[in-house]
Amino acid sequence: MSFNDVLGADHIFERFKDKEHLSNVYVITGEKGSGKGLAAKETAKYLNCTGTDRPCDTCRNCRAIEAGAFPDVYTTAQGRSIGVDEIRGIIEKAAIKPYASSYNIFIIDKADVMTPEAQNAILKTLEECHENNIFLLLADSLSAVLPTIRSRAQILSMKRSEERELTGMLMKRYDIGREKALFAARFSKGVVGRAVMLLQPEHIEFRGMVFDVIDRLKNMKPYDVFDIYKSLKPDRETAGDVLDILESFYRDLLMINGGNHEFIINVDKRSYLEDYGRFSDARLVQIIERIEEMRKYISYNSNIQLTFDVLFLDILGV
Repeated sequence: MSFNDVLGADHIFERFKDKEHLSNVYVITGEKGSGKGLAAKETAKYLNCTGTDRPCDTCRNCRAIEAGAFPDVYTTAQGRSIGVDEIRGIIEKAAIKPYASSYNIFIIDKADVMTPEAQNAILKTLEECHENNIFLLLADSLSAVLPTIRSRAQILSMKRSEERELTGMLMKRYDIGREKALFAARFSKGVVGRAVMLLQPEHIEFRGMVFDVIDRLKNMKPYDVFDIYKSLKPDRETAGDVLDILESFYRDLLMINGGNHEFIINVDKRSYLEDYGRFSDARLVQIIERIEEMRKYISYNSNIQLTFDVLFLDILGV
């Protein structure tokens, strides 16, 4: 892999190519799935690569970093909150010179959900950072990182990928047709990790189940609505995914009404959308607004089954 394979991070890598102006502390921000961790790993390779075209992916350092076995690159476990005990281990390692390279690199995932005690514990180390230490703090939300840490760091933000660029990457990497890749690029709004997730078998099956519900709604009686929840069984985590698929569908129907077929999201379902049946623009807008309302109810911990029952009754016009 090279820097060019990490979409949305070109401007970040340019910062590290200028070694004369390297900082010791960086916060890399971007929504979940934007590729922050991948960008950080490729940066670690670049800084410690011994090849000519860095990162070369073939030298001992690059291969060890890829395998998670390089002594001078420390990466916290992904997806969990970091406590003060783990931070103390990082502080101890930061006091030691690099063993096999020029830099100790500390990649701290979920820096925005570090406990306040952990953030305060690492603050002194960041303030008095040794020149051969580089900290890469990854954060979904910059506002959750203490201002005292932000003030000592360079802030780098992942960008969303361009549709054409992401579509091409997905087609090449996953050997899929253009329609499927274009759907994933549009539905994910350029977030690489989410686009990749949409192509996984479990999500393809899940999306198929939601479209099956959409199909049933065409001829459903109001009292049958209460069986929909049993077929989908969305929990608080997947409820948003159901709403996303529903909203994209009715938004696409609105695009088709306006003759804007080229802007639909579910491009792999184009024929189905065109044959689904007519809704007035006003009715489609009403449904989309109702879906957005349901998001708020779910975020307020409302009863999920009741929320969906009411939504599907509204779609039926009851």
